[in-house]
Amino acid sequence: MTNTMSEKTIDTMMEELGVDDSDFIATKIDDETSGTVLENLIQSGKSLVMTIFQRCLDALWVLVQSAFRSLIPQLFLQYATGLWLDEYAKDRGLTRYPGQFTKLTLTATKDSGVGVTLHEGDVFYIVEQEPRRYQVLSDLEVEEAETEFQFQVQALAPTEIENEVTYICSKSYNAATGLEWDCEEALPINTVVYQESEFDQVGEDKEDDDTLRERIFSLISLESIELGISLYYEQLLKTVAGVAHVVLDSVDDSDATLNFSLYGESGQLSQEVMDNALDTFNGAKMRTDKGVLTSAETLSIDITVSRTGGGADSEIISQVSDYFLSLERGEDYESCFLYDLLHDEWPEMVFRLSPQNMDLPTGKFFVPDTTVEAIS
Repeated sequence: MTNTMSEKTIDTMMEELGVDDSDFIATKIDDETSGTVLENLIQSGKSLVMTIFQRCLDALWVLVQSAFRSLIPQLFLQYATGLWLDEYAKDRGLTRYPGQFTKLTLTATKDSGVGVTLHEGDVFYIVEQEPRRYQVLSDLEVEEAETEFQFQVQALAPTEIENEVTYICSKSYNAATGLEWDCEEALPINTVVYQESEFDQVGEDKEDDDTLRERIFSLISLESIELGISLYYEQLLKTVAGVAHVVLDSVDDSDATLNFSLYGESGQLSQEVMDNALDTFNGAKMRTDKGVLTSAETLSIDITVSRTGGGADSEIISQVSDYFLSLERGEDYESCFLYDLLHDEWPEMVFRLSPQNMDLPTGKFFVPDTTVEAIS
C-alpha cells in the first residue's frame, strides 16, 4: 500500500517554505496600502473593483498552496506516485513495466454455404454483466464451404467515448475456456467459442506504484550491499601473501558468484598462493556467496618509442616498464599518460609512441616489449 505523508508533516513543510498563511494576500494588500490613499477604500470594502481583484488574488493563492501541498510528498521517494515515481526509477536505470495485452485465438463455427468476412477492428466480447471486449487483429475471408475458422483478437478497454479505441493491459482479460462469446456486428455464425490450450499472449497488469517503488528501494539497497561486499572481499584477499592487487571482474546475481582476478607485483601467481587465497575467501565469505578466483595472466604489448634526443635506450625502456607497473590492475593502455611521463623525464626529447591505446581483456595485465628507435 502506498505510503501517505501525514498532513502534519506537510503543514510543517508548508510553514518552512513560507506558503502556509491562508491570509497572505489580504495581509499583503493591507501592508502595501497602509498610509496611502487606498487604505480606507480597501478596508471599507466599498470598492467593487478592488473587492473582485482581491478575490481573484485569493483564489490564485489557494491554487498555489494546493500545488505546494501536492508537490511536497512527490519530492520523497517513499511517497512519490505516478510520473514522479517514474522519474525516480529512471534515475536508477529502471522503467515501469507497462503490462501486456491479452491476445487470444478464437475458434468460430458457422453454417456451410455461408461466407464470413471479418475486418481488422471488429469487436468480439464475452457475454457477461460487464463484457470484456476484444478487437480482431487482421482481416479474414472465410469460404462458404468452411464450417470452422480461427482468428486472433486483442483485449480492448471498456470505453464510453464513441470511436475511441483503447487497448488494455490486464490479466483480468485472460479469458478461460468455455465462455460464451458474441460479436458486436451481426455475423452468420452459430457460436463462437474459445478453445485454445495456451494464450497467444498472456495479459499482465501495468506495474503499480508500490511494486515499482519496492524495486527502486531494492536496487538502492543492493548497490550499497554490493559495494560493501566487493570492497570487503578485495581487502580480504589482499591479506594473502603474494597477492598485491584484486579486481572484481563480474557478479552473477543468479547464484551470488563473484569472479575475481588476482595479481602479483609482477607476474602470475603460483598455485600455492591461489590455493591460500581461496581458503581465505571460503573461510570468511557469507554463506550464500561463491568465489571464483583466477590468477591474472600476462599480456605482451609492443611499445615503440621513436625519438630524437632524450636518455639512453635502456633508460627509456626502464621508464616504460615502470609506467606499466604503476597502472591500476585492469586498466586499459592510453598513450597520453605514458607520453606525459616521458616528457616530464626528458623535456627536450621529441618522440612518438605506438600504439596509441589498447584495451585490456579481463584477467590480464600488460607487460611491455619496448623498442626505442631514432627518428630519421
